[in-house]
Amino acid sequence: MVFLQSNALHVFKQLKLQTRLRNATAFEKQKLAAQYMDFMRSKDINPLKALLYQLPTGIIFMSFFVGLRGMAQVKSCVDRSLDNSPHPHGSASLFTM
Repeated sequence: MVFLQSNALHVFKQLKLQTRLRNATAFEKQKLAAQYMDFMRSKDINPLKALLYQLPTGIIFMSFFVGLRGMAQVKSCVDRSLDNSPHPHGSASLFTM
């Protein structure tokens, strides 16, 4: 959390440099890109560090997605097997003894 707060302090200057970079000529873009890289190095800002906090969320999302998808496939397989059941009441053969 401290990392995110420390990066938030520099957002205004980052946005200002990015805006100037978009509106610059080719020579100015090269010069401003170098300034932007120096700024990021001096403040120890790494854009990939922000992804480290999103990685666990992505892993949890994918786990839920794969699990729910697997449950849906099992249910559809059970439904298909019940449709082909020789019992006259379909699913009743599974629940009665």
